[in-house]
Amino acid sequence: MHLSLRAAERVLAIRSANGLPVDTALRIARREPDSDDLTIGFVQEPPSSDQVHEAYGLRYCVESAITPALQDVTLDLGTEGSDTFFVLRTSDPTTNGEAP
Repeated sequence: MHLSLRAAERVLAIRSANGLPVDTALRIARREPDSDDLTIGFVQEPPSSDQVHEAYGLRYCVESAITPALQDVTLDLGTEGSDTFFVLRTSDPTTNGEAP
């Protein structure tokens, strides 16, 4: 999984606004075992089986069971009206995982 600059900036702002330590990582995982629903949250220490990455000054980890499904996906920000939310987009290999 990749991370867009926009998503990283938002995550860093959320982490800071909540007073979390700078080494707190973002974690993407299944909501429950065998579920297709994903959850995004913060962890102080990722589980040892997670795939851990770093981009734009943010450490993020992905549950190993879903890593293959997210290999060509970028976590980005979407907007609708005044609402902003996280979205998963298919990555364009010509942009180094950076979403448009």
